[in-house]
Amino acid sequence: MERQQNDTLANARMPARAQMSGAVPAGLRYDIGQVEGLPATRAMRRYYSSTGGAFSPANPTIRFDVASANHLDLNSALLCFSITNGSGVAIKADGGAACCIERLRVLSNQGQVLESIDHYNLWAATTSQFTATQEEANALSILAQGPITITDNTTAGEWEEDAVHPVSVPLKCAFFQNASAKYLPANCGFTLELTLAAANAAFVRGTGGDIIYTVTNAYLQVPDVQINDPGFHANLLALAAENDGLISWSGLTAKTSFGSLQGAANHTIHINDRSRSLRGLMTVFRNNAVVAASTVYSLSAKSIEVVSQWGYEVAGRPCPAQAVDVVVPRGTSATYAQLMRLWSSTGSMNTGLVTRTAFDGAYASAAAIACIGCALESFEDGSLYSGIDTASMAQPVSLRVTTAAAIGATVVEATTYALCDIEFSFNIMDGSLNASI
Repeated sequence: MERQQNDTLANARMPARAQMSGAVPAGLRYDIGQVEGLPATRAMRRYYSSTGGAFSPANPTIRFDVASANHLDLNSALLCFSITNGSGVAIKADGGAACCIERLRVLSNQGQVLESIDHYNLWAATTSQFTATQEEANALSILAQGPITITDNTTAGEWEEDAVHPVSVPLKCAFFQNASAKYLPANCGFTLELTLAAANAAFVRGTGGDIIYTVTNAYLQVPDVQINDPGFHANLLALAAENDGLISWSGLTAKTSFGSLQGAANHTIHINDRSRSLRGLMTVFRNNAVVAASTVYSLSAKSIEVVSQWGYEVAGRPCPAQAVDVVVPRGTSATYAQLMRLWSSTGSMNTGLVTRTAFDGAYASAAAIACIGCALESFEDGSLYSGIDTASMAQPVSLRVTTAAAIGATVVEATTYALCDIEFSFNIMDGSLNASI
């Protein structure tokens, strides 16, 4: 009773809060501090390939079966492997160490394809060019045993012949880089499947001849987080019970569509997309004759010199509203502005790696890193399902492009990536993992 009376007297002597004339700046908000974290332990875990130890374009499939009783921080995961150059001459990785990955797939334990990106090496090289900061590019170069520059491939670090080069690369897909950096729930198993690319399409050598490479010691390195708080697990079960046992998270994925152009004319390329939320489109143009040439940077180098006008059509309406004219090398600003809006809408636009010379580069130039793209979101705030629904009514999607005289008689490969929202859901009751696009 005496202690209660003392506390009451002490509180009575405390001054009451007064009305202030304005908002308190963050540096004076002493009532806000760091949030106390949950008791947990974090360890690095390795998952080795389940399909053998040595891989090449002749034996291209690498699978990793991933499962843990703890939570996995996939956003911090690294794909690690060693590349042996058996070409007899030094070679260079075109756009980074991910150049040797032609396709990436994520599958559930039941064999359902959750996410799939074809031409993954081209996707990884292009997104790095337009979204990576200089610091991130430096980090990627170090992980890839660089230096592997992006704006000037001619000075990229060489990999000696008959030598083993260990590399590490982050994975650029929604399952590994989700929108809110959520951890993979405990007991949520999946399979990562990689398909290796043809050697001449992945690496570059200074003189003619074929490239030979093998991949060994492949493993997926993932931080494994054990939560040591019974209350957390109880609350997670309660949350799942309120949603029919489901825990969900989302991200931005890319679906690949292929087309080709030949001759100076008006072309229409139909894009096979059925998405609940199509947030943007990006198309890369490459000379089909040199895509598999061992002396050409066919992943990190591309050009719009062959295009004089372009525009997409989605659900019957033009995107952007007016077709974009292209005049190389002095009239590409409108195209670049559309790309800026596309990547800015995803919250990841950085311009430090794309110079004016590189973007306006000539068709045959190894430094030309131009492409086209358009944002389709209603709201550029990262909200889910703010793109165009092309799935419900089977809405058509196409690219209309007028090619310039520079194309000549060559065949140009047009690879389009449809950027769309994807939502993953894990049933904590039966362990099933699903995806919805």
